[in-house]
Amino acid sequence: MVLLFRTKPSLGSPVRLQARSRRLTVALGFVRFWRTCGALAAFAATFYLHKSQRSNAPLRQLSRRSRGQMHAYTEQAELTIIFVYGIISCELLRLRVEILMSADKQNKIYIVLSNNHTSVGRIVCLRQKLQFGRKDIGARYSHASLSLDATLQNMLSFARKRIHNPFVAGLVQESITSGLFALKPTQSRIAVICLDVSSEQYDKLAARMNEYWNKRSEYKYNTHVLIRILLHGRDKKRYEDKKSFFCSQWVEDILRECGIDIFADEELYTVSPADFYHKLSDYIIYEGLTKEYSGDARTENT
Repeated sequence: MVLLFRTKPSLGSPVRLQARSRRLTVALGFVRFWRTCGALAAFAATFYLHKSQRSNAPLRQLSRRSRGQMHAYTEQAELTIIFVYGIISCELLRLRVEILMSADKQNKIYIVLSNNHTSVGRIVCLRQKLQFGRKDIGARYSHASLSLDATLQNMLSFARKRIHNPFVAGLVQESITSGLFALKPTQSRIAVICLDVSSEQYDKLAARMNEYWNKRSEYKYNTHVLIRILLHGRDKKRYEDKKSFFCSQWVEDILRECGIDIFADEELYTVSPADFYHKLSDYIIYEGLTKEYSGDARTENT
């Protein structure tokens, strides 16, 4: 199995961390219990030997030797218990800090809207302008991709598999420095939307993207639904086919599967790149020419 997208070396799920914390707390309780038992046993032995010293001289001599051994063993046991106690206490403290960090930890995913000035892309933009208005900024984007890192070098989407052949399409791996994105570098534009998600959502999304990629031969481009939408606008018919998608339909569908429901009131087949732009315009971290994008971009260019 090929893993294009790996989960981050994160702290782990808060549920798993809390389970580990409970186990360590129980272990710490046992260490404290045995430490108390050891202290009581040492006190009892010392008291007994001290009492024996007064009552019997031969036993007093034996008790001195025994007491020396008892003290030596007691010191070793105390040091061992204190050492174990310190290790478990430190581990428990570290784990509790991780739980707090994991609860607040956010991972970022990126939805990339693009216009690479292809013939099909122009038709998509034209339809969106008819729907949203000629001056609508979001209508100029004809494609949507999904990335798990800010470099945008490893994106997934449903698009053409060959640059100059729009009729052979499916699930493809994309990069903003190659393929259609590099075909017209002075014209190609992108809008990068950055969303904060939880660690569990991020890991689930990475796993689902890997599943899609490893079974990519089973999926095809949803051409007939795209044509219906281009001709008639919002299609009222719901399609249950989970083996064929077009770009924005797939991005919305996989996000919703992973608990990131952006369009709660929208049907998955009606979502267009312009819909992403309108709904998530406040989360755009970069908008401009593709060649000018850098992974640490945090400003919007127009």
